[in-house]
Amino acid sequence: MMGVSERAWAKMKANPLAPRASMLSIVDWEHAWSSDKPFPFTPSASEINGLDVALDLYLNEGPEAVWARHALTARAMRAGVTAMGLSIWAASDGIASPTTTAVRTPEGVDEKALRQA
Repeated sequence: MMGVSERAWAKMKANPLAPRASMLSIVDWEHAWSSDKPFPFTPSASEINGLDVALDLYLNEGPEAVWARHALTARAMRAGVTAMGLSIWAASDGIASPTTTAVRTPEGVDEKALRQA
């Protein structure tokens, strides 16, 4: 599930490097998300059941507790990465995601080889 603002649609459409003609292209899928058109496929029953359980877990723990847990884990992850001498991609904790930590490839490491390893 995702939501895309008008500003985000405009940015993606203006990006010449964004994937096109691919199921990875959010821009190509935009037409399928229109309110007057059905979605182009039916999600599997296991996806719907998994979403139902995940939402129950989220609501049972409570949104504030979930976000606090993610924030704590993110801070620990960033501290560990920094302690290893690596750099976080985000310029500051204020803009860093509480759910994903991007780490810069260290100097002298071939990032293509790293991704293929």
